[in-house]
Amino acid sequence: MEDLHEQSESEFLGEEFLNVEQGPRATHVERLASLFPLPYYGGWAVISGAFFLISSAVVLFFEKSSVYVIPCFLLSALMLQQAIIIVWAQRKIRLFKENILEVVDLPKEEIAAWYENQETKIFNDKKMVVAGILLNIMAIAIGLDYFGFSFQSIYSNIAIKILYFFTHYFVGVGSYLLISTALMLHNIGKLPLNINMILSENIKPKGVLYSEFTICAATVYLGWGIFYMSTPNKLQYLTSILWFSSFALLLIASFILPQYSIHQMMIKTKNDTLESFSMKLRAKADDAFLNLTRENVTTLRDMLAVKHQLDEMCQWPFGSYEIIHIALIVIIPILVVILEIIFKVIE
Repeated sequence: MEDLHEQSESEFLGEEFLNVEQGPRATHVERLASLFPLPYYGGWAVISGAFFLISSAVVLFFEKSSVYVIPCFLLSALMLQQAIIIVWAQRKIRLFKENILEVVDLPKEEIAAWYENQETKIFNDKKMVVAGILLNIMAIAIGLDYFGFSFQSIYSNIAIKILYFFTHYFVGVGSYLLISTALMLHNIGKLPLNINMILSENIKPKGVLYSEFTICAATVYLGWGIFYMSTPNKLQYLTSILWFSSFALLLIASFILPQYSIHQMMIKTKNDTLESFSMKLRAKADDAFLNLTRENVTTLRDMLAVKHQLDEMCQWPFGSYEIIHIALIVIIPILVVILEIIFKVIE
């Protein structure tokens, strides 16, 4: 009866752990979208649309020209894109807990406590806000907020700047999310892992999922490149080029390092499993040679087949589909830089 009670309690904890909803973990990006009785992407469509209408109306009123509507539209589209990706990524990250339960060789209570700690770090509203504000301060420091527009009214400049800073704020939030998630994946490797790390069919989809995160970030990077190239100044200053290029490196690192961490976990688990299995195989081989029965020979043959399968197991959490993702992650930033060079040559 006691064993049954412990098992039921453990199963209850596992179900409770898996069914944790956004609740207190909902970030300010999600809560802003929930102000409207729409899905999160609908809520942010309303918010970004309002920013576009207000900023473009101010510019049209004071400048009497529709030229500046395009930058307003691009910034508003970037705001919408970034906010949607951030909320989508946050919800997908919560699915990692299922795999943590499956691959970590610890009691559920300890896994739940560990995941709670990691989730608190990832969905830390204060750190997200600080990251967003810090990115804006750095943008001001290196002059990224100077676009070269010739406004007749200071109010037009203020309208564009407010829209820019609010949109650029999400670059900091998204960067924090990428980095903190990568650190979580790295920290999983410090935990004792079981054989499911190499046998589970859910590990590869998580590798695919993180590559999708990085692809989304790369499309945002491309969007910012298009915006800057639509302004008179483009990215003509060295500090601006270095700043923009640093995010290309961040994109590549944010994909490769987490995938490499998973790769290292898979190697370690595979080597530990092979070492343990080889000891049993040697013992069974000695037994089979000493006592040549059909049963012992069959068992030895089956064990040799299992060892061969273990040897042949893939140690990377991705296949050809993710290799295409890697190529795109590398190509998109390079494409932006090449287009910038071409535009300068044409001018």
